[in-house]
Order: sequence, then structure tokens, then C-alpha cells
Amino acid sequence: MKTPLVTFLLLLASSFSFASTWSVYEVQVKQSDAPAVASALDKFMQSGVGKSMPGGVHLNATLFGGTNKATHAFVLLFPDLATQLEWQASVPTTEAGQEFGAAMDALATPVASWTNSMIKVWGTPSNSDRVHQVTRFYTTDPLAVLAAQEKLMSDPSMADFPGQVGLSQTAIGNRLGANGAYTTHVFTVGFESVKEMEDWGNYLNTQPAWAEYLQTVNGVATFMGTELVTNAAVYDAKMDLETFLK
Repeated sequence: MKTPLVTFLLLLASSFSFASTWSVYEVQVKQSDAPAVASALDKFMQSGVGKSMPGGVHLNATLFGGTNKATHAFVLLFPDLATQLEWQASVPTTEAGQEFGAAMDALATPVASWTNSMIKVWGTPSNSDRVHQVTRFYTTDPLAVLAAQEKLMSDPSMADFPGQVGLSQTAIGNRLGANGAYTTHVFTVGFESVKEMEDWGNYLNTQPAWAEYLQTVNGVATFMGTELVTNAAVYDAKMDLETFLK
């Protein structure tokens, strides 16, 4: 017999279909080794197996991560998880894959990994967006969060929103934090620059619709904090951000 917790998790996981997948592999890298990590990734992506990747990969550098020890993350964009895992299984069988793996063993310490299913995107997806806010949260009422976001984005005050915001379900690898705390979903908000992000934030904080939104979501979600990351490198020949978010 399924326990109540298992039943709850299965129901929550089935609330949304597994659509576009983005997976995060967080690592800790010494500052002096960051260029070598970028160089190793570039060499790998120029190889045959790298060019065969049916998705996209971003190397993100963490600007502000709170208590998270990760300094960088490899973010993989794929049409679905099965396609991602099939390609990843082929990587260690190649010389380029083995070389890249050896370089990461020497340069990077794994921190965490998690994978997400995109639910909905608002705003204007752009390949020029290079700065991203990542806000993880826990909720037992994802439909209420979705409704609150829909209401906010339809408000006239959001008409000139310059970025894009995505809501994703953290389908697998979601146990994060102390005392067994875990996230169920994540908001990602992308901007072209930190200045664009700051200017929009200063404006948004003056809007009644934003205050109403915060009150609503705080009643149905527990937020785990926001991290700020930037793209250090992007390889998107097979799947760029605009394609992924449409």
C-alpha cells in the first residue's frame, strides 16, 4: 500500500506533463580554474559527440548563491528527459567524453543535480537574455501559483516587462536544504543585463499588482531563496533559448 506521502508526491508529479526539460548539474570550481572549465567544455562541444547533442548547454557562473556552494552549473536544455539521457549515455563511450570527464574530475567538485519540466513561459523569450534569477519554492497548490502568475502577467503594469519568466516543476532531484526540505517548483526570470533587471525591479516594487501577487503566492508557497546567475558560455546550435521557451 502506498503511504500518504508517496501518494501525495505522485499526484503532485502528475499535475503537469513532462514537456521541455532543463537539467542542472551544479559544481564548485576554484576561481583560478574557471577558465580551464570553460576551455574543456568548449573543446568537448567542438567534438563529434558534442556536435551531436540534440539540445543546448549553458555554462552558468553564480553571481550570488546564498548558502549554495556551487560556483558554476552546466544547464542542459532538451525537448524531453528521455532524449537527454539517451545522449548522455553515449558521452562516456567516446574519447572526447572521457577527456571531458577527466577534466571535470580534476577541476570541479559536484554539488547537486536536479531536473525540471517547463510548465509555462511569460514575457518575450530572447537569446540575448544572459542574466537569470532562479527562485526555488515548495507548494502543495501549484495551480494557485500558476493562477497568481497569470493574473500578475495580465495586469497593465506588466505591459512593458522586458524579460521572460518561466515556471517549472522540479520533477526529479528536488531534495534540497536542511532537515529534508525540498522544492517542488522553480521560477526563472531572464534579463539581458543586470541594469535591465534592476530598472525593472525598481519599477515593479511601486506597483499594487506586484504587492497583491506577493501576498497571494506567500499564502500558497514557501520560498527557498533566489540565486543570480549569468551565462559564461552558451552552445545552442540545436536548441537555443527562444526555441526552448516557445
